[in-house]
Amino acid sequence: MARAHLIGIVGLLAVGLGLAGSAGAGAAAEPALERPAVVYLVRHAEQDRAAGRDPGLTDAGVARARRLASILRDEPISAVYVTDTVRSRGTAAPTLELFDLEPTQYAPMDFAALAARIRADHAGGRVLVVAHSNTVAGILRALGGPETPDLGRDEFDRMYAVVMAPGGSSSTLSLRF
Repeated sequence: MARAHLIGIVGLLAVGLGLAGSAGAGAAAEPALERPAVVYLVRHAEQDRAAGRDPGLTDAGVARARRLASILRDEPISAVYVTDTVRSRGTAAPTLELFDLEPTQYAPMDFAALAARIRADHAGGRVLVVAHSNTVAGILRALGGPETPDLGRDEFDRMYAVVMAPGGSSSTLSLRF
């Protein structure tokens, strides 16, 4: 999917949720709409399975990591969350470089803590989370996204854009990149 198309769709979801979150009594008195947060959730890119316990990325994985940064380049990414693995950090590296950010490490199986931290620290922000095949579904649910199965062993091209309104509602867009 073209980068402009992705950003346009996510923007529409964000505006829709922002408007929905401000509707009702007293909405006219609010000075401005609060901006929804958008979390881009991906699995790490293709890994070199022959490289041992903590493998890096293959050439295809490096290319996918660069493509991810290119897709996100017009988004104001303010934080990138990674696990302590080489493949997670490698996937995030081009995006970190593009936005001149340092990675934030998270515990991969503590879905609720990650979601709470994102909600508390990045209200209205744009965040990238690089996860693993067996953690994407749990993180997605913790962020308010839909129930989804774990990713397959060779499924590296999935991206979820979770748009989280200040009032707690969310909308999720599932893409391939």
